[in-house]
Amino acid sequence: MYSPWWGKMLAVEFASKHHEEYPFLLRLLTSSDSFEELASVELLGCMVRFFKPVPDEMLSVQHPLPIKLKEEIESERMFRDCSITTVGDYLSLIGK
Repeated sequence: MYSPWWGKMLAVEFASKHHEEYPFLLRLLTSSDSFEELASVELLGCMVRFFKPVPDEMLSVQHPLPIKLKEEIESERMFRDCSITTVGDYLSLIGK
């Protein structure tokens, strides 16, 4: 049975072991499959926490945020005053 909590745990475990291999996820940002695009952004978000400092290549991604993630971010009070329009903006914010 899938639950969001279990999915998050799997993503964090994957990110902790494979965060150095993030470039393959950058290539999926342009996927025509919206699920692949969203999953790659969410995995990048998990991976960014394992870097000190975060690679510039991740922070400079100009690809627009997937609509679903943008709506989710805008609904969270702590992000309302932040201007987050690109994947790089998102990764910069959560990588702090």
